[in-house]
Formats: sequence, structure tokens, C-alpha cells
Amino acid sequence: MGQVDEAAQIAEVMARIAATYPDISSVDIERVVQTVHTGFDDAKVREFIPLLVERKVRTVLAHRQTSLNWTT
Repeated sequence: MGQVDEAAQIAEVMARIAATYPDISSVDIERVVQTVHTGFDDAKVREFIPLLVERKVRTVLAHRQTSLNWTT
């Protein structure tokens, strides 16, 4: 997979997550996606990076919402 393909897939990940979490700003979603994606910079096999990023971001955001609901 080329870098362009991966970038396009990461953009799709952000769009799917934004649709799932409309109450979280796109800036916050982008920040979390970029942070998680950066964690895979040293990965040699890039094919599954977008999937792994999406799963991790969804876990982070679900935990964030649970934490926020707990405090309110």
C-alpha cells in the first residue's frame, strides 16, 4: 500500500468516526486519529494500519464518553 492510499484510508476512518460520534468535534477526532496513527510510524507492514487505527480510536473515544458520562 502506498502512502497516498494509506492517507486516503485514514481520511475515511476519520469520516466514519465523525459519523459515529457527532458530539465530538472534528478537530478532536483528527487529533486522536493522528496521535494513534503516529504510533504506527515504525510498522513495516502497512496494509492493516488504517484498520488498527480505527479500532484503537474507537476504543479511546468510547472510553472517553464513558468517563464523561460517569462524571455528569
